Amino acid sequence: GDPVLYIDDFKPATEGGNPNLLTNEADREYIQQLMAQRELENNRMSSGEVVGVIQTLTGADFKSAQNHLYYLRRKKMMPVQNNTEYDERQQDNNEELRRT
Repeated sequence: GDPVLYIDDFKPATEGGNPNLLTNEADREYIQQLMAQRELENNRMSSGEVVGVIQTLTGADFKSAQNHLYYLRRKKMMPVQNNTEYDERQQDNNEELRRT
């Protein structure tokens, strides 16, 4: 399978990518993998949890990490956790289960 990623494997953003961003591409990939893993476990990450991961990776304060997450979403560099889309998928899955 895919190799397991650990938070210690990542370098600060200034060591690669755009030095004006809090996170680099590897950081964002790591966060997206965490989000995907939690989605598979039916335990989606809240925005606050994602902000916490950004804080841990970068050492930024909460408000800076939160603003960075909003920026990444606006620029389509990070997926948005869309509750409506999630609820529709969940409803479709429930309908399929009822049919079987």
